[in-house]
Amino acid sequence: MNKNKPEKKEEVVVIGNPTEGALLRLLYDSGTDYEKIRGNCPHVWELSHNSARKMSLVAVDKGDQRVIYAKGAPERLLSCSSHVLVNGQHEPIERHRAAIDAALVRAQEQALRVIAVTMKQTPLAGNLPDSFKEENAERFVEYRDNTLLALVGISDPIRAEVPEAVKTCHEAGINVRMITGDAKPTAIAIARQAGILTSADDITLTSEELAELSDEALVEVIPRLKVVARSTPMDKLRLVKAMHKQGEVVAMTGDGTNDAPALKNADVGISMGITGTEVAKEASDVVLLDDNFTSIVTGVRWGRTLYQNIQRFLLFQLTVNVVALTCVFFGPFIGIPLTLTVLQLLWINIIMDTLAAIALCTEPPRKHYMRRKPIRRDASIITPAMGITILGVGFCQVLILAFVMFNCSLFDTYWFVHEGKEFKFGLSIDQQSRPDGNLEALTVFFTAFVMLTFWNILNARSLCWSETPFDLLWQNKSFLGIIAFIAVMQISMVQFSDFMHLGAIFRTTALEWWQWMNLALVTATIIPLAWGVRYIIHLLGLYEAK
Repeated sequence: MNKNKPEKKEEVVVIGNPTEGALLRLLYDSGTDYEKIRGNCPHVWELSHNSARKMSLVAVDKGDQRVIYAKGAPERLLSCSSHVLVNGQHEPIERHRAAIDAALVRAQEQALRVIAVTMKQTPLAGNLPDSFKEENAERFVEYRDNTLLALVGISDPIRAEVPEAVKTCHEAGINVRMITGDAKPTAIAIARQAGILTSADDITLTSEELAELSDEALVEVIPRLKVVARSTPMDKLRLVKAMHKQGEVVAMTGDGTNDAPALKNADVGISMGITGTEVAKEASDVVLLDDNFTSIVTGVRWGRTLYQNIQRFLLFQLTVNVVALTCVFFGPFIGIPLTLTVLQLLWINIIMDTLAAIALCTEPPRKHYMRRKPIRRDASIITPAMGITILGVGFCQVLILAFVMFNCSLFDTYWFVHEGKEFKFGLSIDQQSRPDGNLEALTVFFTAFVMLTFWNILNARSLCWSETPFDLLWQNKSFLGIIAFIAVMQISMVQFSDFMHLGAIFRTTALEWWQWMNLALVTATIIPLAWGVRYIIHLLGLYEAK
């Protein structure tokens, strides 16, 4: 054995209630074998802590004495204590009241959660007083003869990332409120550390002060209310209802069984996965597996990303539909009886659009998503800016398609078809599909349509003028893979027109490399044209402010 090797420290894992765990850890670190003490003092009865009584009780028999130990909120236990234990002696508590109050203030100002521990005892001989019987445990606060044993300050420091997460919420238009069972000074200190209390106008109330407000007064106070101290689960429910009256979307966190009504009534109920009860989890919509506030912020960021990705797909899909409908409707008026065949439209909708939806749904979050205000309940998913973009970009695509189709006739140039293969007017549908008819011209038109759709997938990544189609593009490997697959599929379908009669099925013929090159260059102009449309919308002031 290597004696120079440092011994590995035993890791201590807290199971269950973190407050109980902290107290047991205090004994453990002091070298006290609390399991031995527990074994020597069998429990007679026990009353667990809840937010209404703000204390827990346990009765144990120690020799010929029955002792009731209580721990909980100092203001509750101090009110029923007549003595304090000093150096093993029971002294009147009034002698030490000033020192106790000063200690409480110091601890609470340092954001320590203070727990008072008291005891009362009586001989087991004869009849026990009513105050030592389990059926009278709820009336414990009525008895004034307890002895204060200790005030324990528990440091529950906020995680380092929480202030930044709260700041992000404020930038995103999310009002963060803290509803806690801690005393008011402790709650204020923690709220300031977390960045929840930032203004002199912010209001902090205790549960008692909250109860004194009428529902109408509470609705008026809600915008400035930031902290509720010594709260009860019913306070949470009342706050949810008050915020709903203001039309706010409410997300509420909770971990206890009594939090279930508030979690159920909130628009988004969020329970704790580690410390939360099963009842709370069942009543909630979201379960935080790590009990971390920053996970809520992450959820909001991805929720906004999902909404934006749905908008991206709608922008892409509706633009394609506008262009397709325009071509099919006006085609016969300009000499093209069947601009796009049914199978070509199916190809576009099934292959192109389905894969495009998958590609656009893989878009990662943008930083500026968390600098926008929340979307109103009654907001349309298709914004005015999106509507103008769909029509504007669709019109540009129609112009490009017209240029590709009639380039030879208008400019006497052969950029897209061989000489003699230019579009011929007046042919029937059957003649259009023959090699000596408009087959090559219609193949070029179909390919140009698909290429515009391809470039429009990139355009759809940008929902405002300040975004470019290439933002975070190289970070999204899934998107790159899907659009590469789309390109290969389209090229293969056209170039292998002679394979298994694909050309006869889709009304296509193989194109040469220079045709592909020219089509790619001309159709790519839709990217700067679309940016121009978005910039005009920006000048009109229709985009949301970042």
